[in-house]
Amino acid sequence: GELNKKTGFMFKTLRRRYGSVVEHAYFGPVLFLFKYDSEGNIEVQHSDMIALVDCSITVGKDRKVGPGGRYEWNIKTSRKKYRLAVSDAKKRDFWIDHM
Repeated sequence: GELNKKTGFMFKTLRRRYGSVVEHAYFGPVLFLFKYDSEGNIEVQHSDMIALVDCSITVGKDRKVGPGGRYEWNIKTSRKKYRLAVSDAKKRDFWIDHM
């Protein structure tokens, strides 16, 4: 489903992504994050794959921004930390439960 990934080095901005949690034969549960092109189509070649085995997931900040707000959570792997967000708390809880 739809979610946002915080990216950038100096200035962190939220980028829209399409995410999917699947069971991989070698890595176990994996989160795929697909980018969108300029026309709004999913780019399969430019995607992130996050192995969810041995990672920690923590709930981030809730912010009342815009009409829906922003509800964040963090995924910390042995190599990298990912900050993700959705527009309501139910969606965030759904994503966390399925990881």
